[in-house]
Amino acid sequence: MTPAANPFPLVLCINLRDRDDRRAEVCAELRRIGLPAVEFFRAERSPDRDQGCRDSHFACLGRVLAAGVPQALILEDDVLFQGDHAANLARCAEFLRTRPECDFLHLGGFVFRRAGRPAPHFLRGGILTTHAYVVRAGWARELLRRGQHFGGMSIDTLYTILNGNRAVVHHALIGLPAGQRKEHAPIEHVKQGGILVAQRHHGVRHAPHVKGRLRVLLHYIK
Repeated sequence: MTPAANPFPLVLCINLRDRDDRRAEVCAELRRIGLPAVEFFRAERSPDRDQGCRDSHFACLGRVLAAGVPQALILEDDVLFQGDHAANLARCAEFLRTRPECDFLHLGGFVFRRAGRPAPHFLRGGILTTHAYVVRAGWARELLRRGQHFGGMSIDTLYTILNGNRAVVHHALIGLPAGQRKEHAPIEHVKQGGILVAQRHHGVRHAPHVKGRLRVLLHYIK
């Protein structure tokens, strides 16, 4: 992707300070797909994994506001761009350009509630996973304001609650634009019956963990 076609004036990537190996891996992945310079948020390891992850994503939202950019792409360091990444990213760029009302665009994710299809290749609704997403500055500010009233939950659960049905995910007919590398990923995204489902990777995250997140979501969306 050429700089002129780049819809991401700021690209942030979350990476633990003690995981230089994952930083090297994601740098190689981003060079492979031709993304421009990336700014890393080097997080300190926290004894509370969910709190640490939430704090890191919120720090990135604050950075978006401080940078004065209209929107930013936020990544986790195990992101993997799949399929025809050039076509997928170009499609996402065009969607953002023509849909100013879209505040939060996942480049891949686990769709557990469908609320509409705003365009071919895109679904709107309840979406989990935060490995790659674009957030508009105005909504970043709102997420920070609302998010301070929630605690004790993962960032993907919190975002899903706060975004409601306004979040959109790219849902390509051939491959997804962004997933997670298998050695790190809690889930692998696959297409089945027209929606995204989760396929467990051995020894990484147990199904009850994700089921617990869905129970939290159901409590908040009743």
